Amino acid sequence: MEKLFTSCQGVKQIHEEVPKIVDRMEQKKKLHEVCARVMLDVANLESQQKLILQRFKENQELLGEVNEGMNENLQIAKANLDFIKSDKEEEKL
Repeated sequence: MEKLFTSCQGVKQIHEEVPKIVDRMEQKKKLHEVCARVMLDVANLESQQKLILQRFKENQELLGEVNEGMNENLQIAKANLDFIKSDKEEEKL
């Protein structure tokens, strides 16, 4: 009879602790869900950062091409002005 009483006391203690354990598990579940969302957000930010860096690199390359084109156009414009000046000087003679 004493063994049965002792066993019942153990079950009673566990029974009393179950709601506390469930509450803690629910709190931890919420925490884990938040952590999972944060991890997904971080992964998205990393992917967006990679994309932005790639676009920045592409823009730098394009800007370099534009700069080269502008320098060529400037040289052509200078050559044209020199030609016009020399042509006008020849007309004066």
